[in-house]
Amino acid sequence: MTATRSAERLSFYPRFLFPHSLTYNEWARLTAKDIHKGLHKRRGFEGQDVWFYSNHPIRWVRVVGVVVAYDDMEKMVSITGKSSPFLPVSPYLLC
Repeated sequence: MTATRSAERLSFYPRFLFPHSLTYNEWARLTAKDIHKGLHKRRGFEGQDVWFYSNHPIRWVRVVGVVVAYDDMEKMVSITGKSSPFLPVSPYLLC
């Protein structure tokens, strides 16, 4: 994923300031929609294991929403979830 047009206009701070961000050292609680639409990598921060939501640096994500189904397979986990009452049910695969 690359940065969206709106994210291109935001100020991104240097890496040494990331520990001062509230989102960097905590689990970010995001819905599946937020992860799909808003989480992105940023040019200039490759290989640093950091993603951005808007201009907030994020290392760890906790997916929040209603789990509709859970299938534990040999090499992966399939979770079907609903992140909003207005969105259709969406399956997610975790390897």
